[in-house]
Amino acid sequence: MFYGCKTSGVTFDLHALLREIENMFRDRTDSKGLRFKVLGINELPSYLVGDITKLRKVIINLLGNAVKFTDRGYIELRVIIKNEQQDRMRLLIEVQDTGIGIADEEMDKLYTYFEQTESGRLNKSGVGLGLAISQNYVNLMGGEITATSCIGKGSLFSFEIDIKQGNAGELTSKPHSRLVVGLKQEQRIPRVLVVENKKENRDLLTKLLQTVGFDVRDVGNGMEAVEIFKQWKPDFIWMDIRMSVMDGLEATRIIKATETGRKTKVVALTAHALNEEKEMILAAGCDDFVRKPYREDDIFEVMEKELGLKYVYLEDQKKEELAVTVSKLTFEQLKILPDEILVELYKATLSLDTYRVAVLIDQIVRIDASIGLTMKIFCETLDYSRLLFFLEEIKSRKEENHEQS
Repeated sequence: MFYGCKTSGVTFDLHALLREIENMFRDRTDSKGLRFKVLGINELPSYLVGDITKLRKVIINLLGNAVKFTDRGYIELRVIIKNEQQDRMRLLIEVQDTGIGIADEEMDKLYTYFEQTESGRLNKSGVGLGLAISQNYVNLMGGEITATSCIGKGSLFSFEIDIKQGNAGELTSKPHSRLVVGLKQEQRIPRVLVVENKKENRDLLTKLLQTVGFDVRDVGNGMEAVEIFKQWKPDFIWMDIRMSVMDGLEATRIIKATETGRKTKVVALTAHALNEEKEMILAAGCDDFVRKPYREDDIFEVMEKELGLKYVYLEDQKKEELAVTVSKLTFEQLKILPDEILVELYKATLSLDTYRVAVLIDQIVRIDASIGLTMKIFCETLDYSRLLFFLEEIKSRKEENHEQS
């Protein structure tokens, strides 16, 4: 059962999507010595109307399984358009590998929650929730995943979905947001000052920036911001506008009146941003503003623009290199994770309540950004098996610490 999970149709760039996915898997296949090809791109229309989010996740899941179970040979992603009428087409996706294969008698377990094939047990790859979820996504898009396989020779997974042709003028969605996980090494680490009246908001933004690698300090009002600015000389300031003691506009005027301040980027955080307030924000010297509530994308995009930053994204790294391991978590990290949230997240994952899972992980990000982002990585790649295992390990470590204390 999927709660809050709907299929939606937007115009998207199919060629860009396939290139993004190809780049995402290229390092992983190269590191295993596998030949990896994406076939059929040149024969496809550039723009389609469909559910890009679900389509992307399903293709990533199928390719992820192919890489996981293939140690030699090749992996191919083939994309074909059938029934080429603008208002009624079928998009055929095929993922073929030369991996370990699946026995005939185990094929019926592929899309069953918590069932595991012998191949999965040998590979120690978990319960395979990702494939079950992918089947649900494809069903919602008007298709069904089918598979053929031969032990020792490989597997072929394919699906067809309803699709329509679009055009560039109808593009309504931004390119798929990529999860920022770090700063590229060839650049200086910027100093960032977070000025935010509410402590919970201040802590959330500070932890988000620290996790990516910024050098961050935070204060709760404009007067403190001016003092820290004089001593620390940050490169970038996130400035809340409405604060006690001294508001953000006055603090910005004081900072921007100095020689150092004129070189410092100040971006306002505001819940209002009406035309009059926009003018006041810019007149005070702010370089830009972001409306509350903001998304992670908003934060990183503005900082990229103002500071000329280069980020490391999730698809640039192997998941194993990014995920924090439970064995490395400190006692304090484990102690502050509320048991009730962890239990609720475990139950939501088991019931495949994807909306609730996302909400709970956002809560964990506010408590500990490194743990929360690890969980986000598992969800981004539909690796719910790893998420469950991760939660079980956290529970075990917390119980061990409780017994020792």
